[in-house]
Amino acid sequence: MKKTRYKKLGFATIDIEREKRCGFPEVIFCQGKTPADTAGIAKEILKHHKYLMATRADEKTYRSVKRVIRDAVYHQKARIITVDRRAKPGCVMKQGLIVVITGGTSDIPVAEEARITAEMMGNKVETLYDVGVAGIHRI
Repeated sequence: MKKTRYKKLGFATIDIEREKRCGFPEVIFCQGKTPADTAGIAKEILKHHKYLMATRADEKTYRSVKRVIRDAVYHQKARIITVDRRAKPGCVMKQGLIVVITGGTSDIPVAEEARITAEMMGNKVETLYDVGVAGIHRI
């Protein structure tokens, strides 16, 4: 049995073969990490993959990542940092159509996190926001 390859950075260990096993590279969960550590992890992931996603990121973390990865994009509402260098961005799993629906406007940040995640994994996504009981006619 072949051993999984990991890259040790001293402050983190990155599973660089995760995409082969799971269809998507390791995702960085930024909450609790320093901005510099997140940037270091992101840089290492992109040495092995053409795309990256970092969740629960704040503006300070994004600025740190942007300094080392010029094409990083920050999705403020979703608090996600993405980089997509694939020839056809979003082409990974091609699972189909996903509809993200919220009952109210306070759910939108979580819905945006779900939307961007699904799109990065190759899905077509449609959104219906603020369609709770008071707005059932909006569907």
